[in-house]
Amino acid sequence: MGTADRSVHADVLVIGFGKGGKTVATTMGRLGEHVVLVEQSERMYGGTCPNVGCVPTKALVHQSRKRRLKDVPQEWYERSVGKVQALTKLFRGDNYDGLNSMDTVAVITGTAAFTDPHTVGVHLHRGLQ
Repeated sequence: MGTADRSVHADVLVIGFGKGGKTVATTMGRLGEHVVLVEQSERMYGGTCPNVGCVPTKALVHQSRKRRLKDVPQEWYERSVGKVQALTKLFRGDNYDGLNSMDTVAVITGTAAFTDPHTVGVHLHRGLQ
C-alpha cells in the first residue's frame, strides 16, 4: 500500500469500516495477518448502523418516549440530539480503539484507490481522531 510519504506492506487491506470490514480486520488480525483498514471518514468507524442508522434512530425513538408535556420542544430536541451524538461518538471511539489497539491492525482515515493491480494509494484525511 502506498502513500505520497511512505509505503506500508499489508497482508490484508480492508476498505471500509462497516460490520464486514471490522469483522474481517479483527479476524485476520487475530490470526496474525498484518491488516490495514482504510475508512474515508472518522465519523463512520463501525459503519452505518452505529453512526447514522440503527443506533441513532432507536436512540431518538427512546428519547421521544421520555418527553414530558412541560418540556420546551426545542430544548428537549437539542438535548436529545446531543445525547444521541454522544452515544454514537462513544461507539466510534470504541470501534476505532478496538481495532487500532491490535498489534497487527492499523486503521487509516483516508480515501483508497488502486494505482495498479497490486498497489493502493491512500489520500490521508486529517480530522477528529
